[in-house]
Amino acid sequence: MSDQRYVSGSSVIPLTIGLTSALNEIASLTYRQENNIDVFPDEVEMWRQDHLLSEISTRFSNLEQSRTYTVAMFLDPRYKLYFESENVADNTKKNIIGLVTTMINENERCLSSASTSDEPDNQGQKSNSLLWKHYNRQMQNVRPAGTANSRAIIETQKYLDDTVLSPDPLEWWRIYQTIYPNLAKLAKIKLNAMAL
Repeated sequence: MSDQRYVSGSSVIPLTIGLTSALNEIASLTYRQENNIDVFPDEVEMWRQDHLLSEISTRFSNLEQSRTYTVAMFLDPRYKLYFESENVADNTKKNIIGLVTTMINENERCLSSASTSDEPDNQGQKSNSLLWKHYNRQMQNVRPAGTANSRAIIETQKYLDDTVLSPDPLEWWRIYQTIYPNLAKLAKIKLNAMAL
């Protein structure tokens, strides 16, 4: 975390989970071994670890309730559904599907309004439209199969099933934006949230 100049909001929940887990593991140790000799931690150090763990648990207990962080984390291919609570993971997935469904519906509305709008009276465009008139008429009603919601579910599930090949989420989205076009658009909007 300290080697990054700007920590993405997508890393907040995983870093907090990792830090809490590490502190729990340290707190559960009653001793450690150095050169085959049992060394017990002093009481002050134990108190500091317990106090730190308590403070972190208190301050960051509601992180998974933040839609900003959960959506950013979901769209970061390194983390996807790395949540402590299965309920939060399911709700985040449903939220993403809802956002993608809305995007698909808006795109279809824009496409249908663009195809029905009048073209300007331009001789070059007129001849072009005459040339493609049959094609446009035939393809006008061709739509992708399924509802916007079913397509959102399929794209989201395919993303979840995909493996992570790159530790850099921006590079990953650049490579996979054609495979997950709606999620890539959503990632451009939501993944850039900064950790505060």
